[in-house]
Amino acid sequence: MSPVPEEKTICVVCAWRETCQKKYSFSSSGVMKCPDYTRDLKLPTNNDKTREKKT
Repeated sequence: MSPVPEEKTICVVCAWRETCQKKYSFSSSGVMKCPDYTRDLKLPTNNDKTREKKT
């Protein structure tokens, strides 16, 4: 099984983006390490798009 590439942690795909108090308060110059970040599973991933093209 190949390792999953780490995805960027960005507010736009976070499951908590509607109620987050820290939204977009991070510097764009550094790596964002939000302790509350959880990717929204309702949104498609790049793997989903690749899988659709193969079928």
